[in-house]
Amino acid sequence: MEDWYLPYSPSSLPVAQNVLVLAPHPDDEIFGCGGCLALYRRAGVNIHVYVLSDGAGYAEAEDRVEIYLTRQAETNAALASLGIGPAVFEGLADRSLAAQAELSSLIAEKVRQHQVDVILAPSMWEIHPDHLATFRAAWSAATELLRAGEPVPTLLLYEVGAPQCANLLVDITQVWSEKQSAMLLFPSQLAHQDYTRHIQALNTYRTYTLPASVRFAEALSLVTPDQIASADEPGFDPIHHMMKVRMDSAMIAAEEDNSVLQSALGKRTEELLRRTAEAQRAETAFDLATSRAEAITRQLDEAGLYQQRLCSQLAEAQRDRDEARQRLEMTLNSRAWRLTAPLRWLSRMLRSFR
Repeated sequence: MEDWYLPYSPSSLPVAQNVLVLAPHPDDEIFGCGGCLALYRRAGVNIHVYVLSDGAGYAEAEDRVEIYLTRQAETNAALASLGIGPAVFEGLADRSLAAQAELSSLIAEKVRQHQVDVILAPSMWEIHPDHLATFRAAWSAATELLRAGEPVPTLLLYEVGAPQCANLLVDITQVWSEKQSAMLLFPSQLAHQDYTRHIQALNTYRTYTLPASVRFAEALSLVTPDQIASADEPGFDPIHHMMKVRMDSAMIAAEEDNSVLQSALGKRTEELLRRTAEAQRAETAFDLATSRAEAITRQLDEAGLYQQRLCSQLAEAQRDRDEARQRLEMTLNSRAWRLTAPLRWLSRMLRSFR
């Protein structure tokens, strides 16, 4: 049941030739999806990184340029460590992306320019306003391409500041050392917060449902072109739409699992009925054997009684024989028998002359 909502095996990245990475700030592309970028780079994919804001936060105007240049240098150094070329920096003011009406058009133009197959963007679960604005802009760019009848890229939504309800878990164990080294190339940000520790914890946590051999994983939400709905629909909101897609997917998975369970239950029921019938046949055979055994027992009992009667009769006959033998011996040994012996001889002689 849990796998309706979260993968229980490592996922493969979508096949691509050209990938566009949307980073709300310089460093999101590494902290959020640096492992996936390293895997795509190993596969020979063309990777284009588009950083939208200057990442200067609430800094005063006189400090913003220096901060922006520093963060550009850090991002490009981190990308270079992964074998990826320099990023394109739009330089919009930090925390202003939600107010940039042209942002989706800028992204759509990048897609056309590089013939992008896959867009990596922050997920709809992020809490930073620039991250959410980037997600919405990526979605709007996809719908703009959809309405224009142009190729629509697959969206891969990554997580940075908040865990998302993902449908892909990508094993980045083999490239973890590369991502970790790249994360250390943002000293200006690590001076404020130990983001490497947070991301390591997040990527470790994401292995919770995966085999023990997976030490680090990045969670993504895959949105295919056919799942992208037009923003022209009344009251349309991509976040609500994606939540509905997730619930629909869970329901489809639940129905599939239910079908499998029903099939298994049917087979188990058939097996149970078969075994019950076998048990009933065995019980009938046992009852018949018991009945036969009882009949044989009765016959043996009767034979035993008959044998006892025969033995009694035999003993009685033996007694009669012994008594007769004793009487015969007494007769033969008597004086009268000896005195009458000549008469018995004469009687036999006379009978022989007749």
